[in-house]
Amino acid sequence: MTMGKKGGDNIDYSVLRQLIELVEQAGLSELTIHTHKWTISLRRQISSNALRPTVNEQVSQLAQIPFQLPSVASKPAADLHQVTSPLTGVFYRRPAPQEPPFVEIGSYVEAGQIVALVESMKVFNEIIADVNGVVVEICVEDGQLVQQGDALIILRREGQ
Repeated sequence: MTMGKKGGDNIDYSVLRQLIELVEQAGLSELTIHTHKWTISLRRQISSNALRPTVNEQVSQLAQIPFQLPSVASKPAADLHQVTSPLTGVFYRRPAPQEPPFVEIGSYVEAGQIVALVESMKVFNEIIADVNGVVVEICVEDGQLVQQGDALIILRREGQ
């Protein structure tokens, strides 16, 4: 612990004890406080045991619970088609905030139909479906940053 006084004022040691307790309770390794009258730095060494992760019995029980993949994964891959982002930008599901989304899960889309927008450099780029199909998954959230080539929407091909 180091204390540097500015201007000759003393710190109340009950406050110092409270700060030490706070550092210990919060699990902090260091705390520095600057005021116009004084500066105090508290440092403590954290044992390596405190940094080791512990396995919770409930977590290990959760790992043993069987799960099923969504129905999209159980369909043959040949039936599915990814609509991908042609550029990096922000994904939007609707033409304007108050408007309904271009598509929803279960929507039928035709090749050439607008299914989303990607904004890049203040320009809204239309994302066009290139196959006929039914939307089975929307892969990203509205307003999420996407990279070129990221899957945006998964379609189950129909009528081609």
